[in-house]
Amino acid sequence: MEGQENHLAVTKAQWEAAKAELADIQAEKTRHSKCLWSLTKDLEHAEQHAQHAQDVMQPGLTDDVRSQLAERVGDLQESDLERLAELEGRHRKAIDKTRESLNGRHQTAGRQAVGVMSAFRGRWEVTAADWGSDIASLPDYLAHLVHLEEEGLPALVEQFQERLSRHTTQSLARLREKMYAEQEDIRDRIETINQVLARTEFRLGTHLKLGTRRERYEHVQYFDKQLTDVLSQAGSDDHEVRFHQLQRVIETLDKASNPATAQNLESLRLLDPRYQMSFYAEEIDTASQQVRDVLESSSGKSGGEKESFAGTIVAASLAYVLTPDGGDQPIYCTVFLDEAFSNTAEAVSRRVLRVFRELKIHVNLITPYKNLNLARESAHSLLIVERDPNQHESQLCEVTWEDIDRHDAQRAATLQAQAADLGIELESMR
Repeated sequence: MEGQENHLAVTKAQWEAAKAELADIQAEKTRHSKCLWSLTKDLEHAEQHAQHAQDVMQPGLTDDVRSQLAERVGDLQESDLERLAELEGRHRKAIDKTRESLNGRHQTAGRQAVGVMSAFRGRWEVTAADWGSDIASLPDYLAHLVHLEEEGLPALVEQFQERLSRHTTQSLARLREKMYAEQEDIRDRIETINQVLARTEFRLGTHLKLGTRRERYEHVQYFDKQLTDVLSQAGSDDHEVRFHQLQRVIETLDKASNPATAQNLESLRLLDPRYQMSFYAEEIDTASQQVRDVLESSSGKSGGEKESFAGTIVAASLAYVLTPDGGDQPIYCTVFLDEAFSNTAEAVSRRVLRVFRELKIHVNLITPYKNLNLARESAHSLLIVERDPNQHESQLCEVTWEDIDRHDAQRAATLQAQAADLGIELESMR
């Protein structure tokens, strides 16, 4: 009996173990069933995605899209299949971000295009009268731009090149030629005056010869270089470089010719050839034609030399100003010298007046009565100004040199008679 009980306990224990094992197998079966169901669902989803992808890919990819996709995504490997969803999400986000940025740029470009169209329409109303100024009208403006680029602009480029050469480069060449011609004209006119000065006397045995030299100012040299650069590019096809060179020259000319700065010494030196030159005088020995002295001014000279130098330079300056272009002597040549020789030695005054006469300048001397002998040699007629100090009145009296001689003779005779009455013997007053 005891053996049967032991056998029953063992059997029961085996039954309990089998029961527990069955429960484990059933639990494992349930778990596997759930996994199978999940995998079945994943398979269904994968089949759906595959079908959708197949439907999307049915039309195929253009070469542009394929190349852009390959550039953005790159080549996929077999190991990437497990994380396709992650790759797709990441690239989708990047594409969406790029699309948002492009949409913003598109909106900005649209606003700018509308602004350009509105400005064009406001300025060229005749051309754009039937066009709008919204983004829908952009094709009209683009078609007009294409027309200009293909048909209008080439003609305008040729016209620009022609005007660049004819109205700017040639004008600047004429400007330079005119400035050189004016400098040469100054030298020619001074040479004409020198021919007269060679026939007159500065000091005993000498005469003056005027000379010129061109001063070298930095801004004038720089402008000359600019002109040279522009003119040297006259035949060049690099019109952009020519334009910028011309622009710099025109800016310089505009500043120099501006009414606010035109009278500045810098502007005068740039545009007036006279201010680019300095003048001096050489004292030439008339017999040997050797240079005795070079005079930049009258400083360091004696009183007589200063008087002679100043008088000769005044006469030469008047002759230069009064002589017309191409002439060899003044046309309007009447000048008035107010007490010019009141304190000058008669010998110096005679030499200077001889220069005036040789230069064909008609001199009117306003001089005190004491210089009457000097006036007799240079003037053909005489006007005497008398002033009544009591009435504060003046009057002019025209007389001849014969009248003056007769008046002096009568005065001398009167003085002789008065002296004789006093027992005084006088020598001749003349």
